[in-house]
Amino acid sequence: MVDAAGSSGYDVITFINNHDYREAGKPVQNDPILAYAYILTNNKVGLPCVFYPDYFGVSVPNAPTQELKDDIDLLIEAHQNYIFGASQIDYINRFSTPNYIYYHTHPEYMDKTTLIYQIKGGGNNSSNEVIVAINFAGEDLEVEFGLSSMSSMSAGDKLYDILGKSQSPVVKVSNSKHCTLQLPPRSYSVWTNNPESSDKLGPILYVDKEADGLNNGKNWENAFLNLSSAIEVAKINSQITEIWVKEGTYYPSGDGDRNTAFELSNNIEIYGSFPRTSNPNKSDRDVDSYPTILSGDIGTKGDNSDNCYNIIRSTTSSEKILDGFVLENGNANGGQDDEKAGAGIYNSGNLSIKNVHIKNCSSTLDGSHVFSSGAGAHLTIDGCKFIFKSSQTEATIYNSANSTMEFSNTNRVEKE
Repeated sequence: MVDAAGSSGYDVITFINNHDYREAGKPVQNDPILAYAYILTNNKVGLPCVFYPDYFGVSVPNAPTQELKDDIDLLIEAHQNYIFGASQIDYINRFSTPNYIYYHTHPEYMDKTTLIYQIKGGGNNSSNEVIVAINFAGEDLEVEFGLSSMSSMSAGDKLYDILGKSQSPVVKVSNSKHCTLQLPPRSYSVWTNNPESSDKLGPILYVDKEADGLNNGKNWENAFLNLSSAIEVAKINSQITEIWVKEGTYYPSGDGDRNTAFELSNNIEIYGSFPRTSNPNKSDRDVDSYPTILSGDIGTKGDNSDNCYNIIRSTTSSEKILDGFVLENGNANGGQDDEKAGAGIYNSGNLSIKNVHIKNCSSTLDGSHVFSSGAGAHLTIDGCKFIFKSSQTEATIYNSANSTMEFSNTNRVEKE
């Protein structure tokens, strides 16, 4: 049976190890979880059977002792919610595939050590679409691929890593219906377009560009690597109320698109400048000693001609807080109104900024550092610093079109 051809996937039992595999060389020795990842996420290759010693870490002759219970439980849950009963599957990177595929890492052999397939119509929602990727190589995987022709997803749609084992917690569909994802060596993960996949997170998401855990945002050890991913996940999960970000420089995700920004649209409080210690708290933050920098320098470093038009873009009346950040290198010199001002912050919603430093930002119109506009817009500025160049002629802070602005504590405008 191959993908239930000539038979049903319900007529076959698929297993990795069993009680008969006791002699030397018979049990799977290296990373059996990769094999379990395959049989537990593919309903076309039979009913998966989990070997008791693999699940509970029981020692058996000639086999490695490792408890896989937590990982297998996650795979079973993914199968139940998003894959069970799926009617369509397409192996994206099969030999002679008609799908676009490009390996950014080790293209000379990654096609032989990578398995990517797409599943549609399974689990608790007929609109579920799932991408499964398994990296059997001992090197990092970065791969770009085209979605299957069976896919109903469009440009701009997003897929969410429900296992938290990749470096790509949110994968965005490009204009050409391509996706790019990254996996560590000897690893796997599962992405779905179903927003319910993130409901178990919260109330705080963690971001650390140097985190080396699962990168699912649940704690500092498993923090997201970039702020954009945390913001996207927070948008679809009302349980998330705060995002904490360690020191370091972070860029908006957008493949070099100058219109990309950190988009704030829901009720969220984002706190930066946590020190690079293991588990810092809010009281440990210091924007001068441990700055979290949000930079618009997304293109050629040091060349502002390809920088973001806006670093922060705040919309909607939902209350948002940005506290303890340095914003730098925005360049609002575009053609549209919202691309000509607010290189640091462009606000048309309800935003409070506290302990925020904005520097090296320029614009065509007034409001190079902060621009707030619209009858429903409100901006509170509390203990912030705005640093401008002596050559700048545009206003640093600008309030427009009946927007309201409130200042608290000491705020400073300084010349560089």
